[in-house]
Amino acid sequence: MPRRLFFLVLVMTALVAFSADASELLAPTSGTVLSLNIAGRQSAYYRLALDSTLEVKASGPGTLTAIVRLALPAGFVKDSAHYRVLVQSGVDTARDVRTTTASADAEWVGQTEQPGLSRKFSFTVETGLHTYHVRLLEADGPYCGLRFQLARPAPHADQSPLYPVAMDRTLTLIYHERRLDYHLATPTKPVKVRAIGPTRLRVVTRLVYGATMKGTQKYALNLALDAKPLKQEELSTTKAVNSEFEEEGEWVPGKSRTIYVAIPPGEHELGVTPTSTDAPGVALRFTLPADDVGNEEKD
Repeated sequence: MPRRLFFLVLVMTALVAFSADASELLAPTSGTVLSLNIAGRQSAYYRLALDSTLEVKASGPGTLTAIVRLALPAGFVKDSAHYRVLVQSGVDTARDVRTTTASADAEWVGQTEQPGLSRKFSFTVETGLHTYHVRLLEADGPYCGLRFQLARPAPHADQSPLYPVAMDRTLTLIYHERRLDYHLATPTKPVKVRAIGPTRLRVVTRLVYGATMKGTQKYALNLALDAKPLKQEELSTTKAVNSEFEEEGEWVPGKSRTIYVAIPPGEHELGVTPTSTDAPGVALRFTLPADDVGNEEKD
C-alpha cells in the first residue's frame, strides 16, 4: 500500500473511534454513596429511597444520562420488578420513566438487598445551569442506586486524531472514566508523526511524573521537521488530580499543556523529543483539523 494511502486509512480508522463528546460524572448535592461490586470491580452509586429526592445540578448544553439499579429485597424470587423514576426541573418534567428490571449478578457492598440490572435514560440539558430533582415514586424495592453522567460537545470535536509512526509506547489515560491514547516520548525515543500540509497540528502534552517527583515541574520539547530542528517549546505543569495512567501505578500524569505546530504544504515528518526534565518522559496526543485529513486529494 502506498505510504500516503496508508496514512489516510490510518487517520480515517481512528476518526471512526474518536468520540465527539466529552463526558463527566455528576454527584448529587447530597446523598449516601453505595458501592456496587460486579465481577470484582466496584462503582459508586447514590442511594435514592422510595418517596425521597436527590438534587443534581448540571451545566448545559449537553445530555444528562441516569444509570439506575433498583435494590431488590433479599429473597426476591419474581422474574421482574417494577419502578418509576420522576425527574423535574422546577415544575417542568424532564423525564418520567416507568420500567422493569431483573436480578443482576452483582452485589451492594454492605447491604442485604440484591441489585437489579442497570437501566438508562437520558434528557437534554439546555444552555446554562439547571437544578433537577429526582424522585423514586413507585418501586418493588426499598431504594435504587443512581449514577449521573453529563455528555457535552467536545471543545475540539472538529479535530481528527493522528497516530505516530514511531514512539516509545502507548499509554492509556483514564480521564473522567474516558480512555484516551497517549504516546510516550523519551530523550532516546522521540515520537514521530507524518502529516500532509498545509495544516495546523495540535499537540496535547502531559509530563509523566516519576515516583519521587513533586510540585511544579518544568520541561521542554525539541521539535524537528524532516529531521531538521524547528523550535523548542518550554512548558511547566503540576500533577493532574482527576487522571491516571492505566497499568502504570508509579507514574502520575501532569496537567495537560497544548502546543500548535504549523505544517507546510506537502508530506512532512514531525519529531518531538523531551528535554530539560528528569521525568521518565512526556505523553503526547496529536490531532489535526478534520477538513485537512484528505489534503493529498485537494487541488
